[in-house]
Parts: sequence; structure tokens; C-alpha cells
Amino acid sequence: MAKFDFTQSDLNAWKDKSFTLEGNRSVGVVMLHGWSAMPRQTRPIAERLNRKGYWVHAPRLTGHGTKPENLELATEKHWLDDVCCAVQELKSKPQIKKVVVGGISLGGNLAMLASERVVIDGFIFLGTPIFLRNHFAIWLGLKIISPFKKYIKKKYPRGVRRGFLANTSYQYYPLVSASESIKVIRHSLKRLRKVKAPALILQTSSDYLVAKTSPWILYNSISSKSKKLQWIKTAHNGHVLGQNDVNDLTPIILSFIKDIEQSLNT
Repeated sequence: MAKFDFTQSDLNAWKDKSFTLEGNRSVGVVMLHGWSAMPRQTRPIAERLNRKGYWVHAPRLTGHGTKPENLELATEKHWLDDVCCAVQELKSKPQIKKVVVGGISLGGNLAMLASERVVIDGFIFLGTPIFLRNHFAIWLGLKIISPFKKYIKKKYPRGVRRGFLANTSYQYYPLVSASESIKVIRHSLKRLRKVKAPALILQTSSDYLVAKTSPWILYNSISSKSKKLQWIKTAHNGHVLGQNDVNDLTPIILSFIKDIEQSLNT
């Protein structure tokens, strides 16, 4: 039974599964969706990379792409296991010599944490939060509200294009899972100095969720010798990149991956 004013049709639309696009190059890419989202969130980027010959694997993180209630029991450990399995799956392909992990929002935090367990040869952070806007207020609010309210409906600021979001993520969620996502962010903050692989940080200038200082903290704190922070101007308020933004960013992402691919020959 759907909660709030959502219907069974809405619940069906949120169902999704992992996908793999086969390629013919020596670098594979794992694309991670964000918290409360699903693999199809990554498909616009995944398909563009695949057209250039890259293998792309987009796993469905535990509790996602099914129904919001399944997030209640999903933990950081579940999600890290999912990421590590996805990386290992690509590494098991004989032709793949290096694996890059791209993470949308919390997917980037999970990539950092997973790199403690599996070798990741490059990171693409897309709107990855180190701090949220009003971070402490959000943390405190969850502590206060959680004992009295189990689920909450998503709300967006004015100017946010909701169509893509409604089709690629749950529109309500359990508060216990929101708290779990905050824990992932906190743990990734402690991991920053240990990130040494090349990193591309992509951040919209009109992000309503990520703190303005967050991308700079990420950039200045990781130990990667090769790193780039790219700010993205959008015509709308958005935390997740829209279709037109992906078109504009594809050359930047491809250039980053090609540099890693060329390092195989040096």
C-alpha cells in the first residue's frame, strides 16, 4: 500500500534493476545511483560512455529500485558490499584492466568508502556531499522527529524540475534510512585523505542540497595527485544533473577516463 497520496502506479514506476552495458575497451566504469534513487538515474551517462566503447555496470543498491519500505533495513554495510561486488564483477572481465567508479550524490561517498576494500583506479564525484546545506539542522531534525514519525514525503524548492527526479527516485522514504545516509557522509569525511586515485569532481552551482563549501573541502582534502573540480552552471535548481547537463559534461568525463586508459601504456 502506497503512503501519502502516491498510487500503486507510482510504486511500480520506482521498480528498477541493475544493468550492464558491454564494451570493448580496457577501462570499465561502475556507475552508482544516489540514495533513495535507482540505477536508471545513471543511464544517461552510462549510455554515452558505452557508445564510446566502455563497459558500464550500474548496480542496484540494497533497498532501492523496489519500494521505499525496503530502505528500512538497508545499511551502510549492505551498500558497501553492493559497490565492492560491482567493482569486482567488472574486474573479473579479462579485457578490463582498470575500473573507474562514478557516483551520483551518496554514490560518490560509497565509492570512497569502498576503496578501502577494493582497488578503484579513478573517481567521478557527481554532486557528492561532504556537508549538506543546513547539515547540523538536518541531523538534529532526524534525531528529534524519528521517534515520532516513520516516513516523510520528499519536498523540493521552487525551480526544481521534478519530472526526472520522480522517475528515478522514491518520493517518500523512511527516516531511519535518511539517518543511515548521514552516517555514510560522516564516515566518508574521515576517508578523504586516503583517496589517492585520480578524481573528477562535478558540482552544479545551483545545488539546493549540497553545501557551497562541500566540493572545495572534497577537492582540497583528497590526496589524489590528479584531480579536477568542475562547476556546472544550470538553467534550473538541481542536485542531480539533467539531460542537457549530461550532454555538456560527457566530453569532460570521457577525457578523464581516457587519461586513465592511456596510463596503461606508460
